[in-house]
Amino acid sequence: IVYYFYAYSQLVRTGALSLGEPMDVVVPTGNFGNILAAYYGKRMGLPVRKLVCASNQNKVLTDFIRTGVYDRRREFYATASPSMDILISSNMERLLYHLCGEDSAALRGWMEDLSQRGVYDVGEEVKAKVQELFYGGFCGDGSAFRTIRELWDSEGYLCDTHTAVAVDVYRQYRKECGLPSVPTVIASTADPYKFSGSVLEAIQADLLTGDDFQNVEALEKLTGVAAPLQLRELKDKPVRFSRTVPKEQAAEVFVELDSDQQEMLIQGFSNTELKEVLDELYLDDTVDIVEEMPANVVKRILRHADPDVRKSINEILKYPDDCAGSIMTTEYVDLKATMTVG
Repeated sequence: IVYYFYAYSQLVRTGALSLGEPMDVVVPTGNFGNILAAYYGKRMGLPVRKLVCASNQNKVLTDFIRTGVYDRRREFYATASPSMDILISSNMERLLYHLCGEDSAALRGWMEDLSQRGVYDVGEEVKAKVQELFYGGFCGDGSAFRTIRELWDSEGYLCDTHTAVAVDVYRQYRKECGLPSVPTVIASTADPYKFSGSVLEAIQADLLTGDDFQNVEALEKLTGVAAPLQLRELKDKPVRFSRTVPKEQAAEVFVELDSDQQEMLIQGFSNTELKEVLDELYLDDTVDIVEEMPANVVKRILRHADPDVRKSINEILKYPDDCAGSIMTTEYVDLKATMTVG
């Protein structure tokens, strides 16, 4: 949230606008978290006129903003902006809670529809509120690559694939909105070197190789823009993971990993991925994992486990019967009776 207040203060400081005048905000997003922060900034008094939600080819958010229907029942695309390759935006329910008048029953019904049928419709009243606040647009990899090249050629600005989506959608918005132009903040959400292959392909494809580190070096030589030291140093670090396994074997392999590796993977899983792995585990394996994990990881595991599995874990580990699962592991056994997930 503070990023947007800071950006606004910078616009005021440089004279781009006067205090109280509005700005637009453009965010490339799949999980709706970053743009939700801008929405909360607006609720807190930040003069944001329009929140522009930029999607890639996985345009479930664009379709929702335009129709009021959230429908995840669609083809999933692996794109050049992978952080936005999401079909279930977990932060959307936070926005809808406010826009439906904090009607928890209505919100729960929509989320149950999404879980059970893969789709929900918020109705005309909430849709109108969404559209008053947000503009939704999307672009594919081809348009994003052209934007990267155009920004480099015209501005000397090296742009990552996610930011390129935002710039392209902002251009769509300006053509369609019919509103006077105001200063606009476009959230640049990733370093271009994190996606060096795609950025290099967009600017000069004949330099592209199959090696990410060679692509980083080629992009540095081509543009004169230094890659982050942390990325360059990765080349000399030991490889920690070298195996790839079919999805249907994921749970079996997961159980074989040590607890540190399991914890790191759980922290990186989306909620959907975590649930898929948990659904494939035997109960005793799940119990063993829970006993080894720190409290914050245990909480997340239990919140996404099947209710019957969660109940069995409560019984085995002697957690209170009426809780969603204790957040405390066995190292805090004396506190288990009172420390539970709310």
